[in-house]
Amino acid sequence: GDEAGKALAAAFKTNISLTTVNLSENKLGGEAGKALIEALAGHKALETLNLSNNQLGREAGIALAVALKTSVSLTKLFLENTQLGDETGVVLAEALADNKTITALILDNNQLGDDFGKALAVALKANKTLSLLYLNGNQLGNEAGKALA
Repeated sequence: GDEAGKALAAAFKTNISLTTVNLSENKLGGEAGKALIEALAGHKALETLNLSNNQLGREAGIALAVALKTSVSLTKLFLENTQLGDETGVVLAEALADNKTITALILDNNQLGDDFGKALAVALKANKTLSLLYLNGNQLGNEAGKALA
């Protein structure tokens, strides 16, 4: 839960050698997610981060977008079923345009809609590293489809 997440965040600030962190299905909320993301943001070795099946929402999603812009090592990011929503998805897509390391991004089941789809279309033109993108179970409609085509 959130208290465990915050405790882990404190530990992650001092352990900078982690290459993979899997915290999927841990009942983490936005506060814990934000604390964890901020603690991991400066890690130069972290390549894989899995936060799937947690209730991260907007707060953690925004922190993640900030971290994505400056990440120098993260290549795989798993955010399946994290309740990001369309608005937060737009912010993540905009960060993806600046990111130079992500090769795999999993965003299944996050209530992402047309606004996200349009922002993603712009981001994909700038991002040259992403090679795997999962968007299953979202709410991408005609507008997103046209932008991504």
